[in-house]
Amino acid sequence: MRTADEIRKIFISAVATGDVAELVSLYQPDAVLEAPEGRYEGSAEIEAYFEAQLTPFDAALQLVATYDHREVAITEWVLEMTHVRPIELPTGEALPATGRHLRQRGVDVAELADGQFRYHRVYYDQRELLEQLGLIETVEV
Repeated sequence: MRTADEIRKIFISAVATGDVAELVSLYQPDAVLEAPEGRYEGSAEIEAYFEAQLTPFDAALQLVATYDHREVAITEWVLEMTHVRPIELPTGEALPATGRHLRQRGVDVAELADGQFRYHRVYYDQRELLEQLGLIETVEV
């Protein structure tokens, strides 16, 4: 059975290579993934989520801090990515590749069972990402 640290290493590698099948293999078939974009239940929905999130970018995930306790793994991370392929927008249109470099900070909390994700919650500032893509104006505080 894989440990939280082993799962993290596989996850980081799969993000860097865009290996969606490898990412999905880290989840139980009936797992739930919650992210700012919505709730995804089961392998097919989780696969579609990662396809949409990773396909437009060349990305690398860097760990900032980790904390594991029993079957709960908490990870703080930074995702560095370059927008190299079109993004399908909710309107049905596509945002052409911009070549922009994006930096996204976030945290995820995962509940593990039998060496896989059972429930995975991902937190990041979606507005920050949209600003970096140039889809919305930057708000000065």
